[in-house]
Amino acid sequence: MYPNAVWRFDGADWSAYDRLVIDVVANGLGGDKLQLYIKDSWTKNSQDDWILDTFTPGSFGVYRWVVPMASGRRTSCVLSSIKELYI
Repeated sequence: MYPNAVWRFDGADWSAYDRLVIDVVANGLGGDKLQLYIKDSWTKNSQDDWILDTFTPGSFGVYRWVVPMASGRRTSCVLSSIKELYI
């Protein structure tokens, strides 16, 4: 088991955005990898269709994690109907 956070939406429209920005505060030695998963309303459990990203912050500090939402991504996630975001 690992700690996680889940946000659920009722088909939120993120199509106007080209990136998701998350500020990460590290209070330790660093090296812990964070993973992000974004699912749309139609995708079941195929990770090929999710927006996936990973980030490894350094130690003791505030870090900015920028996740590109669409351009250059190989995903079929529909940004006009976001259902879940996992970190």
